[in-house]
Amino acid sequence: MASAVHGSVLCLAAGCMTDHDNDGLSWEQERELGTDPATADTDDDGLSDGDEVQSLGTDPLRPDTDGDGYDDFVEHTEGSDPNLGFSWPEGDCRWPDFADEARADGVEATGWELGDVIPDFQVIDRHEGTLSLYQYYGFVILLDFSAGWCNPCRAVAEDAEALYQEHKDEGFTLIHIMLHGNTDGTPSDAQFLSSWTDDYGLTFPVTRDATPEYITNQLRTAGTMVGGIPNFVLLDRDLRIVFHDSGYPDTEVRERVAELME
Repeated sequence: MASAVHGSVLCLAAGCMTDHDNDGLSWEQERELGTDPATADTDDDGLSDGDEVQSLGTDPLRPDTDGDGYDDFVEHTEGSDPNLGFSWPEGDCRWPDFADEARADGVEATGWELGDVIPDFQVIDRHEGTLSLYQYYGFVILLDFSAGWCNPCRAVAEDAEALYQEHKDEGFTLIHIMLHGNTDGTPSDAQFLSSWTDDYGLTFPVTRDATPEYITNQLRTAGTMVGGIPNFVLLDRDLRIVFHDSGYPDTEVRERVAELME
């Protein structure tokens, strides 16, 4: 007991209760947290250590607490939740990025067949930005292979945003991979991707294969992509292929999505 009292006296004498950097935390609190008592913003994310700990509940040692690719300050100022990876500052072609988490967890692709962990691949959005599939690690992902000339594809697109909005806060996304434009064989260029996005009011990624026909060739060779379009491949949160289907109506696809989200 005497030792503890002596230690407290020494701490007070040394200014342990003083907030040297004016961030709202005392020297002793910062010592316990592992933050820098001489720097108000230890992780340099634009938020003071005190605000992160006392107001936001974010990690003052990590600029991006939830690991979604957006710093806590950006999320806080733009109205998304910096503690929830399924919430990020939404906007035109602003996607989350959990690829680092996939690498940290040692995700290893096993193949393109049902039950396999799908290999990573890249697609291009309507602003010619590159999106990696593994950026959505931890999400339930529905890949929809469609084309502009395909009327059943357009019927699916009519209700796609509603499906996305129903489940997105629990970690669900769709990715439309457009195989052709409005005429069979024409490329799904940036102009077409933009028109498709705008026509159906879509806020999830509408994309084209970064290497034309690479994804579809791999899936067809593996027997996962069967039939015409629209063609669907459903992935669980571990990037495992759990279901595939084609055609319209897409009732069974929606049922399987709902099962996974439960």
